[in-house]
Amino acid sequence: MKATKLSQKGAELIKRFEGLCLKPYACPAGIPTIGYGNTYYPNGNKVKLTDAPITKEVADELFKTLLPPFEKAVDSFCRDDINQNQFDA
Repeated sequence: MKATKLSQKGAELIKRFEGLCLKPYACPAGIPTIGYGNTYYPNGNKVKLTDAPITKEVADELFKTLLPPFEKAVDSFCRDDINQNQFDA
């Protein structure tokens, strides 16, 4: 069966590499970012450096809410015979 969604293990890996920042900050490319590397909110608004800090719970929800378009993009480039670890990577 083809993997098409990020597993919990994959999500934790991304979160570990991205790190968590509850206050907006400028990433190395100078783009305002918050949470686990999010540059915009579910409503489409871009993160601004003047935005209020968020909680870990909000960061987790933001990560989960914004994940589906990325899963879809990865899936569109994957073969049908990949396993979950390959999709997560």
